[in-house]
Amino acid sequence: MGTADLIIKGVVKIKSGTEPDHFTTDGLVFKDGSSLDADLVVFATGYEPIKNSICDVFGEELSTKVTPVYGLDEEGESRRAYKPSGHPGVSF
Repeated sequence: MGTADLIIKGVVKIKSGTEPDHFTTDGLVFKDGSSLDADLVVFATGYEPIKNSICDVFGEELSTKVTPVYGLDEEGESRRAYKPSGHPGVSF
């Protein structure tokens, strides 16, 4: 809650129109050569299944380490939404 106001104030940055190229220690560099300092990067990928987006952004090797995301597990709990993904540093 309140993220829209933070975007309007420029506290939260949004980048679109180019794909990420690589991470740096301070943020992210994009394929168009621009960069963005960031403490946290959120990929708002739309309506694609998250596993597809992970593969497109990070490659197949990482995507194979990520466990299924939505649906219910054997205990009836949500699978991975708001939980660790199965790979350090990647959350959904």
